[in-house]
Amino acid sequence: MSIADHPLHGPIHHLGYVVEDLESTIQRLVGELGAGPFFVVRDVPLEQVTSHGEAATFQHDSAFGQCGAVPIEVLQLKRLEPERVRKAFSQPPPHLHHTAYVVAPERVAEAREDLERRGLPAFLHATLGELDLTYHEAAHTTGHHVELHADNQGLRDFFAMIHAASLEWDGSDPLRSPS
Repeated sequence: MSIADHPLHGPIHHLGYVVEDLESTIQRLVGELGAGPFFVVRDVPLEQVTSHGEAATFQHDSAFGQCGAVPIEVLQLKRLEPERVRKAFSQPPPHLHHTAYVVAPERVAEAREDLERRGLPAFLHATLGELDLTYHEAAHTTGHHVELHADNQGLRDFFAMIHAASLEWDGSDPLRSPS
């Protein structure tokens, strides 16, 4: 993979923040930054979660919203296993945990291998239906990690819904269900 084709040379898809309390953080984001509305997913139902090929646990709630032109994810962690996964989420909240990028599905394996070769190993892989993501250790370089998604229609539709809800939003009903 050439440097020009590197997945991190594309646009950032969204920013992910780890917080202690989802609701109070969202209220501050709405009140102080005009972000929102946020679509909350409780107990994100990931289907297959692994770390270095072993079963792993990534239990969390997430809320997705728009902050200006940038989609953001707010994560409240519940349970993380094994230790290497806990370590990757160990910085005290609130903090920027990851920048997310989306890669064509036929190129995602190559992109993940390229990040590994460049010293950004994956510490978590998870799926949910079409959703296929990895987190890569990058905090030693950028202060936060990298999330890599295989592009799919469900991901595009979900973030299009978030963006559409933010247009002409009047600040009411800041916490919503995505369904």
